[in-house]
Amino acid sequence: MKKRKLTSRNLHAMETKERIFQVASQLILKKGFDNATLEEISNKAGVSKGLFYHYFKSKTDLIIESYSLIDSEFEQELKGLDADTTPLDKILLTVNTMARHAKQRGLDAVRQIYKGQLDAATASFISKKRPFYRTIREAVAALQDQGAISSEIPPDEYADCLMTCARGVLYDWCLHKGRYDIEKSMDTYFRKIILPGHAAKDT
Repeated sequence: MKKRKLTSRNLHAMETKERIFQVASQLILKKGFDNATLEEISNKAGVSKGLFYHYFKSKTDLIIESYSLIDSEFEQELKGLDADTTPLDKILLTVNTMARHAKQRGLDAVRQIYKGQLDAATASFISKKRPFYRTIREAVAALQDQGAISSEIPPDEYADCLMTCARGVLYDWCLHKGRYDIEKSMDTYFRKIILPGHAAKDT
């Protein structure tokens, strides 16, 4: 099946949406979610409020849009892994990547993500099609095949538990208003507490 060729109009629309997203992301990171107004975002992006709403229903949609970008970046990171990367290292990479993105986006953005999910949950946030879940699920299945971890719990359920733990660390970081290093804590919790005896030894 041939791929449909993008028209100049399609490309312009994609560029406009991306420009709005990038401008909004910078303003939200700089000023905070609540203080970055739609008027300011629209003005700096060079679009009208009406055009903003054509691409995004609300500022919260900007946060949701970031999921797909983060997922794409993680997919590229996975493709660059060495063939001998162990399943345990893949689990650690996955949860540490979640922590790194949280730190990069900033406390306010992460708080807004959780707030938005509590107010109006989107299936995409916890979708099992996301690369974070898939990577952990595949790693768990591989470890069970190796006999490294118990097979009593199905891979899907095991992956659900690990993802819940990772999201719990992110939520706790928000509760503590970002006062500790989220990357260091995520790695410590998984390496020394959640996966003790299995994770790679500290070097």
